[in-house]
Amino acid sequence: MNKILTLGLSASAILAAGVANAYVMIDDFSTGAVNNTITSGTSYTSQNGTMLGGDRIVYMEVLSNAFGLGLSVDTAMGALTINSQSGVLGVSSVNYGLNLTGPSNTAWDDLNFDFSGETAFRVNTLSRDGDLTIVFQVRSSPNNFVAVSKTLTGSSINIPESTVFNFSEFAGVNFSNIDQIYVDFYTSNTGDVAVDSIEAVPEPATMVVLASAALAAAARRRRK
Repeated sequence: MNKILTLGLSASAILAAGVANAYVMIDDFSTGAVNNTITSGTSYTSQNGTMLGGDRIVYMEVLSNAFGLGLSVDTAMGALTINSQSGVLGVSSVNYGLNLTGPSNTAWDDLNFDFSGETAFRVNTLSRDGDLTIVFQVRSSPNNFVAVSKTLTGSSINIPESTVFNFSEFAGVNFSNIDQIYVDFYTSNTGDVAVDSIEAVPEPATMVVLASAALAAAARRRRK
């Protein structure tokens, strides 16, 4: 019984290690606290932490504001919360591969990151109470940004969702050397969204291969 238990634990450990190495966490918002509110114009803030590249720039812009209320961005309990109050239409963006050089000026600080082992970006949200458009932009030097936009309609209150941006949708991008990543969240009037994480993931078949490898390793140990 102890031997069987050990084999099972070994297989689980192999699978867990494989899965852990199979995706890239861009930002889980557990570090780099931000708490900012604007009622007009634009705002840039910088945070340091364990996110990809070691820092992020949060950009906020109020596009229209019927009642003079606020657009807010906050991190709490490992989530990025974006709140557009009544009558406020805005965009909030998290950006990687940038440095803040002035109150409203940025400069590229290339990530030089190799995503060739992955096949898609995934934006995981915990809740949203209205329409949400996510624009995912990437740049591989010396090329320009390539953007893919996806809109989630209706509401999904306290219901987690994952929005997938397949690498095949980004025409002409060299994913072995990504320098900048921008993720824009366009919230509707009176719209809130809680973002759990942004990550890069392999194709689903990779997970099956990892599971098969774990089982094969366990079988070899049993034969011994």
